Amino acid sequence: MHYDLFTTFPFLAPLGIFAYFLVGVLVLWSLAIKGIALWKAARNGHTAWFAFLLIVNSLGIFELIYIFGFAKPPVKTAPAPAPAPIPSGPEA
Repeated sequence: MHYDLFTTFPFLAPLGIFAYFLVGVLVLWSLAIKGIALWKAARNGHTAWFAFLLIVNSLGIFELIYIFGFAKPPVKTAPAPAPAPIPSGPEA
């Protein structure tokens, strides 16, 4: 079976060969942003967001909403101070 992008999506016909480039860019964009959003949702323990983002394909719209609106930024914590040494004998 021969697949033709312009037969399936006739509104892309005026774009010509640029339509193939556009579809490729959109696919790559969607995969990249979805991967980032899924990774952040998994690391933050947001299982509902993870499932939603995994199932729904929105060309990155919901993914961007999650990344910039709901994913908490990484918190930088200061290292704990080293404990004071315990004296091990009589003080002289």
